[in-house]
This record gives sequence, structure tokens and C-alpha cells, in this order.
Amino acid sequence: MSNDIFHLTVVNKVEDFIDLKPAWNKIIDLQTTATPFQCWHWNYGFISNQDKNLKLNVLVLKNAQNEILGIAPLQLRKIKRTNLYILEFIGGRKSDYQDLLYLDGYKIIFIQKIFEHIRKNKNWFLLNFTCLNFDTANSFHQISKWDIQKYEVCPVAELPCLPNDFDDKISKILKSSVKRKLKQLQKSGNYSFEIAKTGNEFEYYFDELVYLHQKRQNEKGELGKFANENFKNSFKEISRNLFDENILRFGILKIDGNPAAVHLNLRLHNKEYTYMGGINSGFNDYRPGNILDYLMITTAIEEGVKVYDFLQGAEKYKQDWTNSTNQLYQINASRYEVVLSIWNGFLEFRENIYRNETIRKFYNAAVKFYQGKKNPKQNLNEKTPANNIFELQK
Repeated sequence: MSNDIFHLTVVNKVEDFIDLKPAWNKIIDLQTTATPFQCWHWNYGFISNQDKNLKLNVLVLKNAQNEILGIAPLQLRKIKRTNLYILEFIGGRKSDYQDLLYLDGYKIIFIQKIFEHIRKNKNWFLLNFTCLNFDTANSFHQISKWDIQKYEVCPVAELPCLPNDFDDKISKILKSSVKRKLKQLQKSGNYSFEIAKTGNEFEYYFDELVYLHQKRQNEKGELGKFANENFKNSFKEISRNLFDENILRFGILKIDGNPAAVHLNLRLHNKEYTYMGGINSGFNDYRPGNILDYLMITTAIEEGVKVYDFLQGAEKYKQDWTNSTNQLYQINASRYEVVLSIWNGFLEFRENIYRNETIRKFYNAAVKFYQGKKNPKQNLNEKTPANNIFELQK
């Protein structure tokens, strides 16, 4: 198959990005390796209210008949206080998996065209592709000779056909704890497990997620993801659209009629991904996070899900659920070797800082103090009337 019959087009306007939706959704349906983070709605949520430091740079592979065969959801992010740009996937570190979209049989041709395009264009200073599976990362390496590096791991559990069979796959301590706490709740009859099914339920669950997530993170000295109002608004738009597409799933555990834990999961191609959660520390004696995880997993098994993915990070609690992981990879490139060395050093330094709990807490406290000075009336732990579950009662 000659490469000459294929060409790339660049999409750098939001209205043109919207026009890609039908072809994008078609590829997502056919590409069984695709994750929810490659869905059109997930990517659109990050670019619909795009800030001035981001530029769309989506690369689209077409044939001679102008049929869309592949989509690379990329953007250019401006380095602060410079006129230099980093080429990366839309969503950046908020997307646990990143990848190209392509019809079967066109992956290598697509990567060849992407490499040729990137090499000829001078609108990027650094290239930073993260969260790639090995197959995609290695294909880029074979064509471009760019080095690939290990990135994060995602603990994953292969699910059996029957919920009872899953009990043998988790650690004995976790199994004993979950069973004991569930038995206590069942005996008292004061708990319920629910999955959101309507738009009104989505609103309720999302508000509870924000409140419980922020409250829990603030108690730990962390900022929490929803401290950034722009992210909160964008993420709500993304979540609602994915909910309407039956990709996003909200689960809630209630004890004594009050939310004890909320999970936001994503599901696509018989795989479920646990993206975010919130826990009410007032019910810690019941280990509500573990119980809700268990109920979400057993429900997923009943509904035919084959893989349950805990996403990036090898935290101890994830290892209690599974010993298997997916290794992710990254590619960093620059036209200048010295720049690449400095950039790789910076990334390593940033990761070390992030993983140092003391430094991270100090940084988060400083940012929180700054935000408090900037918005003295804002209390991140306080529910607004619209978020209050008792007023919405809801």
C-alpha cells in the first residue's frame, strides 16, 4: 500500500473539531483497544473552553477519497513566559491512557505520516507523549528512533464470569474486611447501593462527588482536583456527556441515608475504569471506599465486564485488589539534544517533588493560602446550597 495515496490534515479550530465527531465515534466503536479517554466528548471537554496557552493541533489521516482513517488528538501547550510550545495529547496528565485513533490496518501508515509532519513543522519546541501503551510507543520508536521510557503503571484486575469467583482473586485481609463490614451493614439494614440512571441523579451524584472529594483531600492537606473552578466546570460537562452516552457510571454507597462513598467510573469495550471517588470520613469504621469498590466490581461482573482498571498509580490499596498491572510509556523529543536533556531532568525533578509527601503538602498549603487570600469568602469544604444533599433531597 503506497503512502502517497494518504495525506494528513490539521484541525486547529473548535468548529472543525466538532465536525470530526461522526468519524471519531465510528473509529471508537471499531477500535476495541480504545479507552474512554480517547472518546470525542472527553477530548472536546478540554478544548471547548480552551485557554490562550493551548492551541488545537489535531492530525487527521485521510485517503484519496477524503475518508477519515485516523485521528491524533494533539494540542500545543505554550510554555509560560515564552513563545515556545510543547506538542502533547489533549487532556495531558488528566487522561490516564492516551493513544491514536485509527481504523484497522492503518496504524503504521498513520504514525509514519505523523512523524513526517512533525519533523517538517517548526511550531513545536518539545514533544511530550505520555500514557502510551507499549505497542504504540514502540511503533513510534521504530519509525522515529525517539527513545521510549517507562511512565506509570495501572493496576488491573481480570474479572471472572461469576461475582463469587472474584473473592478468591483479592487479598485475604481485604476479603475478610469487606465481607465483615458488609455483613454488619446488612444485619443493621441501614445501607443502600445505587447506580445513577437519570439526569437528576447525575446532578446529585456529581455534587456529592465534588463535596466528598474536596473534603477528604483537604483533610489530608491536599488541594483536591476541584479546587480549580475551570477544571470543575469542564469536568462536569465531560462527565454529563459521557453519562448520556452510557460510558460514565456513578455509584454511591449510603449509610443511614447519607452518602458514605461515591465513585465515578468509566466503561468502554467491556472494560471499566475507576477514575475518581469521594469518601465521607464520618463512616471510616465501615471502610466505605472498599465496600463501594467491591459492589461496583461485582456489578460490573454481572453486566459482562472483563477488566477492572484502577488507573495510574501503584498505591497499596490497589495492590490489595490485584497484582497485575499495565505498564505505560512516554516519549520525549526535541530538535536540540541539550534541550531534551534539560527537559528530561526537569520531568524527573518534578516527579520526585510530587512523590515527596512533605514537599507536596507544603506546596498545596501554600497554594491553598494564596487562593484563600485571593477569594477570602470561599471555603472549599463548605457546600453551596446547590450542593447540599439535604436541601436538594434531593
